[in-house]
Amino acid sequence: MKRILLASLVFLALSGTALAQEFRTGYFLENYSYAYRINPAAPIEGKPYFFGGIGLGNVSAEVHTNLSVPSFLTPLTFEDGTSSLVLPLLRSEFSLEEALAGFSVNNELLANANVNLLTVGYQSDVSRWSVELNLRADAYAGMPLDIFSALKTAQLNGISDWHDRYSFAGFCLEADSYTELALGYSRRIGDQLTVGGRVKGLFGLGYTGINIDASIAPGVEKDVKLGLDASLNVSSPVDMSLPTSTINGKRYYDFSQVDFADFAVKNIFGTKKSLAGWGLGFDLGVTYEPIEGLYISAAANDLGFLSWKGNVGAAWHIDSEIGEDWREFLRLEDTSGRFTSGLNYSINAGVKYKMPFYDRLSVGLLGTFQKNYKEARLGIDITPLDFISIAATGAIGTMGGQFGAALNLKFPIVNFFIGTDAFLYNFTPEMIPLDKINTMITTGLLIAI
Repeated sequence: MKRILLASLVFLALSGTALAQEFRTGYFLENYSYAYRINPAAPIEGKPYFFGGIGLGNVSAEVHTNLSVPSFLTPLTFEDGTSSLVLPLLRSEFSLEEALAGFSVNNELLANANVNLLTVGYQSDVSRWSVELNLRADAYAGMPLDIFSALKTAQLNGISDWHDRYSFAGFCLEADSYTELALGYSRRIGDQLTVGGRVKGLFGLGYTGINIDASIAPGVEKDVKLGLDASLNVSSPVDMSLPTSTINGKRYYDFSQVDFADFAVKNIFGTKKSLAGWGLGFDLGVTYEPIEGLYISAAANDLGFLSWKGNVGAAWHIDSEIGEDWREFLRLEDTSGRFTSGLNYSINAGVKYKMPFYDRLSVGLLGTFQKNYKEARLGIDITPLDFISIAATGAIGTMGGQFGAALNLKFPIVNFFIGTDAFLYNFTPEMIPLDKINTMITTGLLIAI
């Protein structure tokens, strides 16, 4: 029990004691009012109209991972005949090989959400402008296989069975949320070229980031030999100040002086609230129509930064053996201060062609390049009637293959759309997805006059 507790403390510190989403199927969807989000220079077509939405004009959520849920949750039948979902990593009934069967060498999870609070815009014969207020959140986690291997080995036999050296290089956890005020404008130049852009004021609500380069191995005199070089940054609208003490000229957080009940009351409820950060972002795009019906486009979205006030900043630098005196392991050097994070930029390049024999049918290809995600997507759209458009897509990307679809209904005054970039379709009887979770769902309602 003592060995497992020590192993848990090691992994607690290593795993976090302390991302831009676009509806890519929408690139192929005719009459999609938010096409300027994928490319601010989206083609300007149709009659002039005003458009707007308040509250939930567009809500989207996206998750990508190269892990499947059964990697973590697996049905287990007990001796009394009952069954339950369990964590193989924490159950001795599963061997090391069985527990790690669903993991990759590098395990990644990306998630983000965008809630459109306000949209106002106008499209004329040759130009389009828009104003948006959005609430956005992004998260990314990168976890090397050795983390799970070392944890399972300790669960089965204790840390004394750590005969091999484990490397946790590349462990990363990052999450942020912010409000975005975006002003956009695009204009058609001549008959073939459209250029556009958006400038975004960003107001940070919160940020947490941890990066680790670490290794563990059996110690000679103590239980564990730990090599660790890690950093932690936290920014929030509240103070979150922690007491510090000075050792050998360096400031360290002193958790022995923290009354966590008083900390919550004083730092969360009793302090002045302020923005966690601020920033600036840009979208830039161009569309070229060399012949009628053929659109070649490129866009760079979310180019920018957020500057955070840095409530808590910490650094670990450890190269020693750790045993029962594990409290030394929790000594965090105070490195608090302002810091900057980049936006989850997205580069899109696409081509779309309306069939000359039937201009209500179009096909296309869209390539997307982001910091932690790459994708190529084929799509087809049909608009059998003026008020209805249907698109279907297939993609291959960093996290595997996907199939998406979208529907747009453009009635007088009201424009409704719903779609997904990736369906989840393979489930267990308990409705647990069997395959890797890669999905993006969006829906919205706009007033168009």
